[in-house]
Amino acid sequence: AGLDLTARSHGPANRVQQVAWGWRTLPVPVIAAVHGVVFGGATQIMAGADIRLAQPATRFAIREVHWGIVPDMGGFALWRGVREDVLREWVYTAREFDAAEAQAAGFVTRLVEDPRAEALMLAARIAERSPS
Repeated sequence: AGLDLTARSHGPANRVQQVAWGWRTLPVPVIAAVHGVVFGGATQIMAGADIRLAQPATRFAIREVHWGIVPDMGGFALWRGVREDVLREWVYTAREFDAAEAQAAGFVTRLVEDPRAEALMLAARIAERSPS
């Protein structure tokens, strides 16, 4: 028996979509730290985070249309704050884009040399603001 993708087992999301959508349901800030190659579903998982840090050499592509499918793990609902015209071009063409272009369009929050270290530092700073 295959996975039933019609069942909304996680509020508005099915089991697969929850991988990306789940970040939005957490009662704490979520920071994504990305580097290397961020293609397809990885762009949607990253998009669910509140803050997205990327290494300057990171390569991005919303690749789903390359295979004739749509970004269905949350896609447009998760890409809030991204310039819609640029986002639509990326989705419709599956064109690869770099981290500088991603930041300019609002796809990533900030470019940093070591996203993981920066994410941990930022998380510590945020946690200091909430003693409980």
